[in-house]
Amino acid sequence: MRLKQIKLAGFKSFVDATKIPFLNPLTAIIGPNGCGKSNVIDAVRWVLGESSAKHLRGDSMADVIFNGSSARKPVSVAGVELVFDNALGRIGGQYANYGEISVKRQVSRDGEALYFLNGQKCRRKDITDIFMGTGLGPRSYAIIGQGTISRLIECKPQELRVFIEEAAGISRYKERRKDTENRIRHTRENLERLGDIRSELGKQLDKLTIQAQAAKRYREYKQSERRLHAELLVMRFLELNEQAEAQNSEIERLETELAQQQAQKQELELSLTQQKLAQDELSEKEQRQVADFYHNNTEIARIEQQLKYLKERDKQQASELGALQQQIAILNEQLAQAKQQEQTLDDSLQQHLPRQEELEEQQFELSQQYEAALSQSESLAGELQQAATAVRDIKHQQELAATREQHLKQQHAQRTEQLEKLSARLPQPEADNRANPAELQQQVSLCESQLAAAKADVERHGAELTKAQEAWEQARQAEQQLVQRRSGLTGRLELISQWLEGAAQATQATQTALTQLWQDIQVEAGWEQVVEAWLGPLMRAAVYPDSKPFDGQGFAQTYRQSWGPVSAGVNLSPWLNRVRWAQSAQQASNMLEQGLAEGELILCRDGNLFAHDVKLTLAEDGQSLVKLTAEQSDIQAELDKLASESRQAQQQTTAAQDRFNELRRAQQLKSEALQQQQLALTRAVMAYEAATEQAAREFKQRQQTEAEIAELKERLEQEQFELETLIESQFAADDTLYERQRQERLLSERHNEANQQKNSLKVSLSELERQLKTLNGTVVEQKTALALASQRRKQLTEQLQQAEYKRSELLDKPQQDADSAELQPLEQRLEGLLAQQHGMQAELEHTRAKLAERQQQLDSTALKQKQQLGQLEHLTQTISTLKLRREGLKGQADSQLAQLSEQQIKLHEVAANLPDEAKIAPWQDQLESVRRKISRLGAINLAAIEEYEQQKERKAYLDAQDEDLNKALASLEEAIRKIDKETRSRFKSTFEQVNAGLGELFPKVFGGGSAYLALTDDDLLDTGVTIMARPPGKKNSTIHLLSGGEKALTALSLVFAIFRLNPAPFCMLDEVDAPLDDANVDRFCRLLQEMSDSVQFIYISHNKLTMEMADQLIGVTMHEPGVSRIVAVDIEEAVAMADAG
Repeated sequence: MRLKQIKLAGFKSFVDATKIPFLNPLTAIIGPNGCGKSNVIDAVRWVLGESSAKHLRGDSMADVIFNGSSARKPVSVAGVELVFDNALGRIGGQYANYGEISVKRQVSRDGEALYFLNGQKCRRKDITDIFMGTGLGPRSYAIIGQGTISRLIECKPQELRVFIEEAAGISRYKERRKDTENRIRHTRENLERLGDIRSELGKQLDKLTIQAQAAKRYREYKQSERRLHAELLVMRFLELNEQAEAQNSEIERLETELAQQQAQKQELELSLTQQKLAQDELSEKEQRQVADFYHNNTEIARIEQQLKYLKERDKQQASELGALQQQIAILNEQLAQAKQQEQTLDDSLQQHLPRQEELEEQQFELSQQYEAALSQSESLAGELQQAATAVRDIKHQQELAATREQHLKQQHAQRTEQLEKLSARLPQPEADNRANPAELQQQVSLCESQLAAAKADVERHGAELTKAQEAWEQARQAEQQLVQRRSGLTGRLELISQWLEGAAQATQATQTALTQLWQDIQVEAGWEQVVEAWLGPLMRAAVYPDSKPFDGQGFAQTYRQSWGPVSAGVNLSPWLNRVRWAQSAQQASNMLEQGLAEGELILCRDGNLFAHDVKLTLAEDGQSLVKLTAEQSDIQAELDKLASESRQAQQQTTAAQDRFNELRRAQQLKSEALQQQQLALTRAVMAYEAATEQAAREFKQRQQTEAEIAELKERLEQEQFELETLIESQFAADDTLYERQRQERLLSERHNEANQQKNSLKVSLSELERQLKTLNGTVVEQKTALALASQRRKQLTEQLQQAEYKRSELLDKPQQDADSAELQPLEQRLEGLLAQQHGMQAELEHTRAKLAERQQQLDSTALKQKQQLGQLEHLTQTISTLKLRREGLKGQADSQLAQLSEQQIKLHEVAANLPDEAKIAPWQDQLESVRRKISRLGAINLAAIEEYEQQKERKAYLDAQDEDLNKALASLEEAIRKIDKETRSRFKSTFEQVNAGLGELFPKVFGGGSAYLALTDDDLLDTGVTIMARPPGKKNSTIHLLSGGEKALTALSLVFAIFRLNPAPFCMLDEVDAPLDDANVDRFCRLLQEMSDSVQFIYISHNKLTMEMADQLIGVTMHEPGVSRIVAVDIEEAVAMADAG
């Protein structure tokens, strides 16, 4: 693999599109200073992914874009493309089969940066991944710029390690390890978030479990309520049906009883009628008997009157005869008039009878015609009604069809509008300005990195805060220890002072203000007990100073003397001059063996006394005053020291506390910032999840909307077909309606004509009937008048005959004979009538008795009839009431049936499943109990069951995710271990090979000397690499003591040693021979010539020797200020021209 060509456009000074071909292994780029030679190397470094403007000799990335010159305007875009020859397949992966690989980078002034790989857009990471492990990169050992050759030697151990890693090809492993660590960190963060979510979800599940259980109980209660309600409705319906059937049976029974009562009523009415007829007969008989009785009475009275009259008539007979003559004359005149009137009426009647017969015949004919017209009219009316019904049916069908058509049109319009709305609801990608999930994911990654940095910062400050707190606690504890120490020492000092004051007060010396020996004597530490035991009572003896006269017992103050460990300002020689001092019993034994002078003795530090043939243990006399005095002095000195230390400790505690408070405030600020970062991350994650869910919802909604649109379109087509069919049927119905209306008009006209004929006949018949009725009335009146006239004539004739008879009687007999002849029969008749009257009275009484009996029977029958009527009325009212009740029960049953139908309760199924012990009251109680249970449940979240199942599934999914993440974490950790193992192995092998190559090349370059690489640590994963070089004849202790040329050659030796091990596709050198002299340049050139067999070198140089070595020269000029151009130089042609010249 080698670099085949570089294409530049707008990059730094290369404003115009420029192609730089590299055809040979050794290519030299030459040109004057400032013409843009180094820009070529910058371009290569930039394309390979350099992201720091500083390493491109700029302040910002926009500096790589041509910024204009005196003659040129700035450009807005800079682009560089590298073309590689990959015939050997050095670049593996998916590009291994490509013979040529193009890598391009482009940037604009608005900050848009684009990468292209073989013309396809890609990421910067894709570019760096391709060249990872090949030795190429923006800062790899294959590209050495100006001044960097010496810095390569002086770089830090970790920086030098990077070159070894790149040569070992483990940079990709390192990147993978970094990615794996990031994944591990993200996985752990996800596990933490997942744990939080699972914990929160667990809490929600606990709540939802309660709600779901309540919802399930509610559903069970509700199902029981519906079942009980349905069974209650069915039982009520069945009970109402049973009650209605019972009412029907009762009504049938009462109607049968009513029929019986009505039959009895009819019998009673018949009997009552018969009794009334019998009573009427008896009443008539009674009336006749009464009439006969009264007539007999009248006759008796008449006869009595007649007898009386006959007696008086003789007186009146003469006058009566004259009156009879006058009466006969009048009667004859009236009789003649009556005969004349009767004849007149008879003639008139004879005239009206033929007219009556004629009118009756006309009436019969008109009646026949009227009945025929009426039958025809009724027939036509029926046909007309049928036609009108047909027309109404057709119109009704048309109205229904019109309504259906209007409904279809409205439904069609609604569905069309709904289709438009659904089409408008389809999300338009070009109009979607919401955040992209990929961008949100990048934002989440950015927030995660910021959160990680904030966490690291918080952890660092937390560590500092912990240290500060520990320092504060330590300072406070030290201060408290000092305080406790001071308190203990102060207490001890007070106790010792009290003891010493008590000892001083016990002597007379204290009363005379004199010191005692124990107050003046000084004994080395450890000897107090034995000295005080040896001196005994002398310790309490008074010491007189020089200012006071010595006039008592005690010691006089003198100069200070010493006796071994004892010193005092008094004379203790008598007691201590012959005393020898031993630190231990062994030393005392040794001293005894050496011999003692006469009177000498040995006091041992442990309290024993030794002499010739003497060994005693001196008894202690209570507390040692000397020791207490020394202890008092020591305590006082220590208290003074502790006071100073306490002040210092207090200052340190205050400082530590202030530091702790300051760090705690800083930690709080950092924690708040961390919380803000966590909140931002949470918001970003929520936004990402919301965007992802929104995208999924929109996709699902889009699918649903498209399905709804397809369904709507299908329905629209069906409705359109139905509408067209309906319109066609409307046309056919219009034709049928027109035909029916025509037939209806014809029938209507015929019916009107028949009605007119019928009405005309009816009018004629009415007029004829009126005439006939008038004529009949006239005939009846005339017949009546004729009968009256005939009767009047007969009466007048009888009256005339009677009058003539009376006149003749009056004229034939004398009055007395007549009276005597008339009186005798009258008296006889009177007697007979009286006897007849007695018989008639007996018969009348008998008849009245029978009539009373009949009246009683009639009253009894009437009472029975009245009672029967009451029973009938009661039965009728009862039947009516029962019918009303039955109708009410039927209405209630229909209402129950309607409720059953509305609630979609299957009557027969529920009735078939009803228990035998089912009763309305217990079922009502159970229903009320269930409803009370439902009400006690309170507010019910019916969605809790489904939500519980969803959250349960989500919890199971999250648990599986947690398990998967833990497995992934374990696999990632295992991958890191494998990467670390491989990295150690490769690094160790590469380090040893590069070190060996450096040891081989360095003497060749320098003509002697030695150089080697060394590791700074034992851990091969993190150890740094240092280089040590000693040119011939030098024993320098560090690399920094080398000259610039020596550093350059050492760096080249290292680079070439790396190239020998892992040659990069090409090597670019920018004036690395500048610090070398001619001899070293010659060595450098020979080394380049040797390495060019396996490595393509592109170098910039001003040295003639280096230029001469090149296979290809590329000149860079700047004819136009600020604009670089390429000038190709053909070396063979130049040599030929030189040879020809």
